[in-house]
Amino acid sequence: MKQKKKVCWASYFFANSIDPSKIVANINFESTPVWEKARDFIAVGAKYSTLEDILKKILKKENLKYSYFSMANQGFFYRSDQFSFARKGIPSIWITAGEDYVSGKNRLKEFFTGNYHTPEDEYNPEWKLDSTIQTIKIALLLIDYINRNTPEIKWKGKMTFPVEN
Repeated sequence: MKQKKKVCWASYFFANSIDPSKIVANINFESTPVWEKARDFIAVGAKYSTLEDILKKILKKENLKYSYFSMANQGFFYRSDQFSFARKGIPSIWITAGEDYVSGKNRLKEFFTGNYHTPEDEYNPEWKLDSTIQTIKIALLLIDYINRNTPEIKWKGKMTFPVEN
């Protein structure tokens, strides 16, 4: 039986409507944590490009650790919006506050094993949003760094997926 191709349609159509040579990088937000502050950050897909090196510098300045997502084996890079851009050759990452929270709980793992993509996956007004604010701050610092320093952002090694031109 042939497996049906899964595509994030909105990002697919957008990525296919732009000139990839005019895009420096894609920074994606997916399932951004909404709890207390994290002590670490993850960047799904960053290991494939020099965006990882830039992000590590920024996090170090902010006294945050850089971590790898414990659920990376579930293919989040390939099933999230940034992949549509990566397939066009644009270095792409999904950044988020990580899994080491001030409370000691692994809230991100709780999220993905709880109500994620169920009818109960609803906004809760009791969420603190500290990690959301943290994620936005790091994204802004990353964008500012790229804008001020204009680094050449490149892929590391051979891609494990086809790049469409």
